[in-house]
Amino acid sequence: MRYAAVRAGSAVLAAAASTLVLWSARAQTPAATPPPVRLRYAFEPDCLRSGLDAACFTPRTNKRLDFGPQIAIWLEKPDGTLIDTLMVTNATAVWGIGNRPGYWLFPSNWRFPYGKRTMVLPIWAHARGRVYDTLVMQDDDGTNKKEWWLGFHEEVSSPDPYYCLSFRPASWVMDAPTVDAITCPTGMFNSSKGKFAPAEPKSYYPPRNDITKFSPNDCDVVRTASCPHTSAKEFGDLNDLDAVATATPPYGRVYSGVWTVPSDLAEGPYVLAMEVSKEFDTNAAHSHAAYKDPQLPENALLNNIGQPSVVFKVPFTLDRAKRQQASVTDAAGYGDWDGQSGALHPRDGTISDSPGSGVGRLLAIARPSIYGGQPVMGRVHVTTEVPPSAEECKTAPSDNGLITMVDIPGDSVTATEAIVEFVEAADRGQPVEQYEIRYREGDTMTLETFREATPAPSVVPSQPGATASVHLMGLKPATSYTVGVRVRGGCVDEGPLKMASFTTKRLEFTQLSGCFVATATYGSALAPEVQALRRLRDRARAGSSLASAAVGLYERSSPPVASVLRDTEAGRALVREALGPFLEVVNAAEAGLRALSVRRTP
Repeated sequence: MRYAAVRAGSAVLAAAASTLVLWSARAQTPAATPPPVRLRYAFEPDCLRSGLDAACFTPRTNKRLDFGPQIAIWLEKPDGTLIDTLMVTNATAVWGIGNRPGYWLFPSNWRFPYGKRTMVLPIWAHARGRVYDTLVMQDDDGTNKKEWWLGFHEEVSSPDPYYCLSFRPASWVMDAPTVDAITCPTGMFNSSKGKFAPAEPKSYYPPRNDITKFSPNDCDVVRTASCPHTSAKEFGDLNDLDAVATATPPYGRVYSGVWTVPSDLAEGPYVLAMEVSKEFDTNAAHSHAAYKDPQLPENALLNNIGQPSVVFKVPFTLDRAKRQQASVTDAAGYGDWDGQSGALHPRDGTISDSPGSGVGRLLAIARPSIYGGQPVMGRVHVTTEVPPSAEECKTAPSDNGLITMVDIPGDSVTATEAIVEFVEAADRGQPVEQYEIRYREGDTMTLETFREATPAPSVVPSQPGATASVHLMGLKPATSYTVGVRVRGGCVDEGPLKMASFTTKRLEFTQLSGCFVATATYGSALAPEVQALRRLRDRARAGSSLASAAVGLYERSSPPVASVLRDTEAGRALVREALGPFLEVVNAAEAGLRALSVRRTP
């Protein structure tokens, strides 16, 4: 019985091996490979403004701020089954705004550090179906509600390379596109990176992947001599959106992306889906209140929860022998305002269609018709492109598709920004379709690390031999970076990688927190009055624990006050009058100290 079973098993194994050999032989038989087809999508995001002929809102013209849209684009079958993700903007794909520590209803500020935005792109996230452990504050034990604290997480906070409460001297600029140029003049912001909470409901968003340096404060366990685990060290391995991450498309220009259709994807009907979300575009039907922390009730901006994400769906046909074109103007529907499900609600009157808001987050634009005749109107355009044949692509010199020079002019490098210049590549009978530009920390880059690096803003190809440039912003001070550029599309599917390295400068100021109210009052962090008040504050903090606590409370509560003062000359005058006596005392005391120092000098 036992031997019979062994013999029977051997026969089955032999048959399976024979079948495997036959299958392998067939698999190795050369077969005709379908020509690669590209799917091109185009759209133009629109800013919040009063009308199509009006300028974008700014904090000085309207209090509805505009941090730009978050976008996800994916390909799906007609039944809604997701096939592949084509692009996701950086804040979600790289900086993890969907899965970070903090209550999801926290208010906003420019790059505000806390609060998982579950409502950012819920239709795409749920359709994708990938889940991750949720992040919470390291000092939250499930009972003390520290996950709902906006501040007071110093023991589990470390320098943050992305988030930053920023106050530029003499102005508080928070409007796109200049908002990206804001830096932290008084130093890097500290934030809690969070720890995984396996017992909490799973998140449909990955954690951030931009953290490369860690400190003892990043430990999952508070105040421990030997850290048993640091969740933040695993973020980069878990984030799987590197290849599709894209810089947020700027306003005022058409964004065009290209996706190479896999050779094994069958011809037939498909749908390109695009989800767009934005904060601060509230309306009468969607004006959801942010959570107000009783410890910091006036901190940040409470009217940030905008309308739900809207989804556009463009049906089209994939035909490898013939180009196809399609577009759509109206949204197919919208998601939950809180992002709790992946349900797509049909478009109704609760969603606006005004510039930069609701459906109007995308501008209706005209694109040339591939069939001739009048241009095609729509908010989202799709074109399938059969690539040029070998006959159409001219025989190219060895440098075709190669970017011959990448340079970072030394005078363009600051503590947080740099300009990258490169010479555009020669074509091969067809114009260059796009340049892929990515950057990462460190002075080396391989093709593998290039694919995982942070995408830079897109550059529209001009002509071979022209000098193009791209502005990198939000960099870390005193840090080495490498940027890579290569050609994508046209007769060069993926051109060779060209790289250059540079090091950002040190920040002029290294103090963590500035005198927000004083800076707003006197117009500049460099004003003599502000410097004198800083010295008074630092001496008070060093000499008294009570004064130190008072200064800490001031630094947490003063930013919103400062934001109001910057727009109110009367308020600044009142504060200058109130601070006058203190400044007289400070100046007299410092003059006495200087005189005493001179007398004591041999």
